[in-house]
Amino acid sequence: MATDCDFLVIGAGVAGLRAAIELAKAGSVLVIAKDSLRESSSEYAQGGIAVALSDDDEVALHEQDTLYAGDGLCNQTAVHTLVEERARRIFRI
Repeated sequence: MATDCDFLVIGAGVAGLRAAIELAKAGSVLVIAKDSLRESSSEYAQGGIAVALSDDDEVALHEQDTLYAGDGLCNQTAVHTLVEERARRIFRI
């Protein structure tokens, strides 16, 4: 099956879909995934994204989780900025 596109994005996690959104401004985009769109590391919060997206969630919890997972290697100010601004960046269209 031949498919023509201007850009090919391999991976349908947060990074791949964000790239596809940006690339769509410049041409046609094809996104391919290894499974369904719901089967990505991002869906299982294994893709490294730390963000509070719902009212039930708290930025402080994602910050604590990131610092804990970083095992002392994280810059606390950078982690705070990352977690604090992430939702706004995700929903930027």
